[in-house]
Amino acid sequence: TQVLGPSEAEVFNRFYGVTPEGNFEHGRNILHIEQPLDAFARLKGFEPGLLTQRLAASRAALFTARTSRPRPHRDDKILTSWNGLMIASLAYGASTLNEPRYLKAAEEAAGFVLTNLTRDGRLLRRYRDGDARFSGTLEDYAFLSDGLLELYEAGFNPRWLSHAKRLAGEMIERFWDEDRGGLFLRGNDEEPLIVRSKEVYDGATPSGNSIATLVLLKVGRLTADERLETFGRRTLETFADTVERAPFGYPQMLIAADFALGPTQEIVIAGDPAAPATTRMARIVHDRFLPRAVMVLHPEGSAGDEIEALVPFVKAQGPLEGRPTAYVCEQFICKRPTTSPDALSRLLDGTHEALIRFFVLSGV
Repeated sequence: TQVLGPSEAEVFNRFYGVTPEGNFEHGRNILHIEQPLDAFARLKGFEPGLLTQRLAASRAALFTARTSRPRPHRDDKILTSWNGLMIASLAYGASTLNEPRYLKAAEEAAGFVLTNLTRDGRLLRRYRDGDARFSGTLEDYAFLSDGLLELYEAGFNPRWLSHAKRLAGEMIERFWDEDRGGLFLRGNDEEPLIVRSKEVYDGATPSGNSIATLVLLKVGRLTADERLETFGRRTLETFADTVERAPFGYPQMLIAADFALGPTQEIVIAGDPAAPATTRMARIVHDRFLPRAVMVLHPEGSAGDEIEALVPFVKAQGPLEGRPTAYVCEQFICKRPTTSPDALSRLLDGTHEALIRFFVLSGV
């Protein structure tokens, strides 16, 4: 049955790349947009507003025709691991692009996972239609803790850092290989398998061991937890020979190795989170490429007490003269604190520019 008239079908096919030979198996077509609508309209001699209306009407007609047939199955499971990757991406995007929508979405996703995919303090793997089940794997713990760490550094809510540290510790308890090092995919309290696998190859998604290594190093550094850092370095040592043989197969593990080699920076912004001067200082840090840095906001009052419990080394790092103050430290040895945003920029620019030159010259 022909749904669109000849002229409408011609416009629709041209815009969405439908051809007689097809672009998929057995001569079938997957609709795709090869060029922006405005450019297509200029090239084909259409008025953009009218073209938009014609395409919308065609899509509506085709959708109506499609509703008479059974719908294809939709995979609508909510996975802890994939949400962890998404939360990390949104949080990093929020801090880098100064986009509050991304931060809000990341916080909502994190809240959902921690509420609905946790049972008896343990992470679960998937959620669908109110049903959460299956014990979380290393990927679930590693990816979510990484997302929560990024979320803390984007919005400075101590809740996320607390959960990131808790999950990092649980990773060690549940997945660590006491005999050979590294982390198993499945927990040590689950039904025994013939072989317990350990993934390290970074493919379409990074491996659980690679993300776990970076999480252990960064959370350990941020919270001055030497035990977590030690396990992160031991994981690097476990897979060092494997990575050395084919480094291009392990980019995420190399990022962890770069952080471990350092030098790392610990950046503390002490002040009222709502004060514009505090926000400006945080923005100065977020605007720069600092992959070897961890960052903490140290407010005063009860909120400050909560952070001090998680990050002990900030207790002596408060605002000076009642003004937001930045502390830039390297391996916990701090430079002179500053209340000047311009001075903070100068302190960070040397590191930022050196890293950019390194990655450009190395071809990364």
